[in-house]
Amino acid sequence: MNNFGFPINGRFRYCIDKRWHRINSDGEEVLMLLQQIYDGFVVSNDIYWALRMRSEIRRIECLNVRSILVLVIEKTSDVRMRLLAIWLRGRCGGYLGTSTIASFAHSTEFETKKECVRALKRLSAWAELREIGCDATHPRIRHLATQRAAKPIGERLSCMLANVQTIPLASTKSQFWILSGLVLNYTAPKSIDTIRHILARIKRLVSN
Repeated sequence: MNNFGFPINGRFRYCIDKRWHRINSDGEEVLMLLQQIYDGFVVSNDIYWALRMRSEIRRIECLNVRSILVLVIEKTSDVRMRLLAIWLRGRCGGYLGTSTIASFAHSTEFETKKECVRALKRLSAWAELREIGCDATHPRIRHLATQRAAKPIGERLSCMLANVQTIPLASTKSQFWILSGLVLNYTAPKSIDTIRHILARIKRLVSN
């Protein structure tokens, strides 16, 4: 018996953000990897457990089955399993399940609240963070949930340039040679309808 809170098979259907899903092969792999990470996390006595599990973590990010992670967050009764699922969901990007994470941000457990706020920041869920920041009683949670204005562009450029090495220009001008008989093929830009179709497809993919 697993501690996810639901059976692992392709017949199991679940609804996340009003959309129905099934556990496919990628979802099964994510759950297997999540269990391995959980086992390594539970028995670890140091702060470097994530380094030892980095290949499994990267694989979950690559598979990017966000709905499965949200389902674990909703169904598991194991607090440590939920913390891992929230952390990994934040690393996968997108917006699916932000309402679920925001609901657990009101938990009485400090670690759960903190991990939810961190995940929501990674997911750019600023509306949810503003609400949490207004309601939070713990100063650290309120601090984490507060959105801060970006530094002025001049200050950011100065920081970047401080770490950039200047390459001196050559003293002599170089000449650009064009190969005799070279034919440059011109590709016409994509039509508005084609671009709209591509964007619609991207939107469908990132919503899964």
